[in-house]
Parts: sequence; structure tokens; C-alpha cells
Amino acid sequence: MKVSDLEVRVKGTVKTTVVDFPAIKIGDGVIATEFLVVKDPRPISMKDNFVRITPESYEADIKYLINKADVRPTEVKKDELKNFNTSFVEAKNDSTKQIKEIVISAYASPDGELELNEKLAEKRKESANKYFTSELKKSKLVDEVDENIFKYLTTPEDWEGFKTLLEKSDVRDKELILRVLSMYNDPAVREKEIKNISAAFEELKTKILPELRRSKLTVNVDVVGKSDEQLTAIGTSTPDSLNLEELLYAGSLVSDLNQKLNIYQTAAKKYPDCVRAKNNVGYVLIKT
Repeated sequence: MKVSDLEVRVKGTVKTTVVDFPAIKIGDGVIATEFLVVKDPRPISMKDNFVRITPESYEADIKYLINKADVRPTEVKKDELKNFNTSFVEAKNDSTKQIKEIVISAYASPDGELELNEKLAEKRKESANKYFTSELKKSKLVDEVDENIFKYLTTPEDWEGFKTLLEKSDVRDKELILRVLSMYNDPAVREKEIKNISAAFEELKTKILPELRRSKLTVNVDVVGKSDEQLTAIGTSTPDSLNLEELLYAGSLVSDLNQKLNIYQTAAKKYPDCVRAKNNVGYVLIKT
């Protein structure tokens, strides 16, 4: 920082003797730090937030009866599964979407013996995979899906899912049950202690546990945006067909100032509340 003070400085002289008295400050001076800044004004364009690849996911659950692993007709008819299958087929046939991963996760509720639940989760994984494969065959896509993108997971005792659903529920004594989960890590002890809360356990059997007997189908997709070449071509021909971030990014791609100005003006007109578009119009005008 560059600052100054106003001071009185006294010097006494007697013949050849000179004495400097301490300086006395009588006022504040000025702060001149700004004069240290190099003066070089120039326009600055504002950046876009264009993202070429955005992730997208589709999910659906298949619910099972207690100790069962067969996919029931009532489950197949659910809108949730129908919409999932439709979304998958549309993604597979869309050139702008790339299917990166298909995950089949099978679960058993945390009641019953662990060995039984391990076998149950495995069978549910197999039945869910069989169902999904049959849907691929119906859509004539079974040979077009790479087997390497499939991922299989099993959870024999879904305590995490149990806790999540319990926290959102109105089950009586749920705070007591949650305390049991925090106190004990051993699944057998947890189950025993929870069953001792008899009234609450009856509610768990109807409200929570059935929701945990499931397989979850998940498809992870990358939505690929327009290439630089496409954005440049569209930006210089029909820029109004682009969205805001595409317009701002397209403007940064072209070097011709007239084309750049037209793209930014289109963005400012189409999105009048966007400060970046208006700033970039001014940026180009100063440059021309």
C-alpha cells in the first residue's frame, strides 16, 4: 500500500551544532495505492458453462414376495418398469446417447437367516437379469448391448435401505429402533432386539420390509452434446436453434467478429436476462 502523512519536522542549529527534533504528525495524507496499478483497460468476455457430456440415469424396482425370487406378472405390468424399458430403448436408438453401464442390484430384507438371504439375493439377481434380457430380445437389442457393461450386485441384508425407509416413516418407536441400529453391528443381535419391540415389528412387516425385497435396474447414460464443428456451423447459420450455453460457447469458437457478434446478439435477444450475453455483445463491439 502507498500512503502518506502530513508532518512537522524541526531542525535546531547553534553555530555548527545541528539537532533534528522528532517529527510531529499533524494530519493524514493520501492513499495512492491505485497509482501502482498498470493502466491497461480492455474488454473482457464472459465464459460459457457449456458441458458436452452430461450423465443421465433410468431406474426401476422389481418387488418380490417374502422368500420368493420370481418376477410376478403384476410387477411386469407396472408403469415404472414400462417407462424404464421405453427409456432404455429410446436411449439405445438415440445417436446422442451412449449407454455406459447397466447395473442389476438385488436385495433381501434384513429378517431371517443370513444364509437364506444370501441365496435369495442371488436368485433375485438372476431373475431380474432374466427379465431384462427378455425385454432386450423383445426390442431386438440383445445382440447390440455389450455384455461388459453389465454390473451385478447383491445385498443379502439391506440394513442401509431399512434405516433410510425407517427414518422417513411414521412407524411407532422408530427412534428406539434407530437406536438399536446404532448400538449393535451384529445383524443377528439387531434382528433379535427389533423383534422384541413387538408392536413396532408388526408395522415393520407391512410398511418397511416388503419394500426391501427387490431388485433395482439402473441404466447409466452419457448424453453427448454437439461437437465444435456442429456448433460452429449452426452458430453461423441458424443460431436461434441453440440454447444459451451452446450460443455462448459457439461465440467463443468463431474468429470472425461479425459472426461472433451475430451469435452473441442472438443470445442476448433470446435470453434478455443473461448478463453474459449482453457483456459479450459489448466486448465484440469494442473489438471491432
